Amino acid sequence: MSPLQMEITPDQFSSHIPLFEKEADNIAAFIANLSVEEVAERIGISQGLAAKAKVLFYDFHNKTTGYPALQAFTGEVFKSFEYGSLSKQQQAFASEKIGIISSLYGFLNPTSIIKPYRLDFSSSGSPSGEAMWRFWKKDLTIAFVKMLKAKGEKEIVDLLPSDASKCLDWKVIKAFAKVVKIEFKILGDNATLRTPHAGKLKELRGKFLRRIIEENINNLNSVMTLDSPDFAPAPELHRPGMPLFIA
Repeated sequence: MSPLQMEITPDQFSSHIPLFEKEADNIAAFIANLSVEEVAERIGISQGLAAKAKVLFYDFHNKTTGYPALQAFTGEVFKSFEYGSLSKQQQAFASEKIGIISSLYGFLNPTSIIKPYRLDFSSSGSPSGEAMWRFWKKDLTIAFVKMLKAKGEKEIVDLLPSDASKCLDWKVIKAFAKVVKIEFKILGDNATLRTPHAGKLKELRGKFLRRIIEENINNLNSVMTLDSPDFAPAPELHRPGMPLFIA
């Protein structure tokens, strides 16, 4: 995540508070009080990086600065999504339809105001010592189902990486909504299909999500036939719940 932050007014923050802000505050306070050596061990990073991570967690209580979630994350998925270049109408649609799974915040709306942090899903950064994905799984699954019911949503497009996906109990969620997990392949030598490398896979997920927002797609039938210059559907290779797209 980018350490750069913008000024946030009290009204901005109060109208865009993350769902699990209290839990995130508690985790951040816990990590801020650990030694650099303990942070390095729990998060699985060098002591130099752990010292920098502690600075972010020390500043976590300062809610006068921050970023909307979709502008705070700087990974390849978010770069490829290019949120800032969407129209205001498209950004509003994205805010309504997209959910972000976070190792520190649990669940985020694209416009939730957050602080920069460094914490992997596999890190044992919770006060209980659990990996973050395990810490969140029960509460996040319950909250996610409640959100589906409140919005009347019955369909989900899963573009999560495997580490974030573990934060949700998909057996429970699938009892309330139809879920499709998008699969990507690239055409290799001799017309063989292979899985893209990690960076390419993240890029494709971001571009796929952008295409959904640009086309104002609101149902799985349209998702199944989505195409662009970057990917095309391969319906003959679709598996149940796993539509395949070739890049």
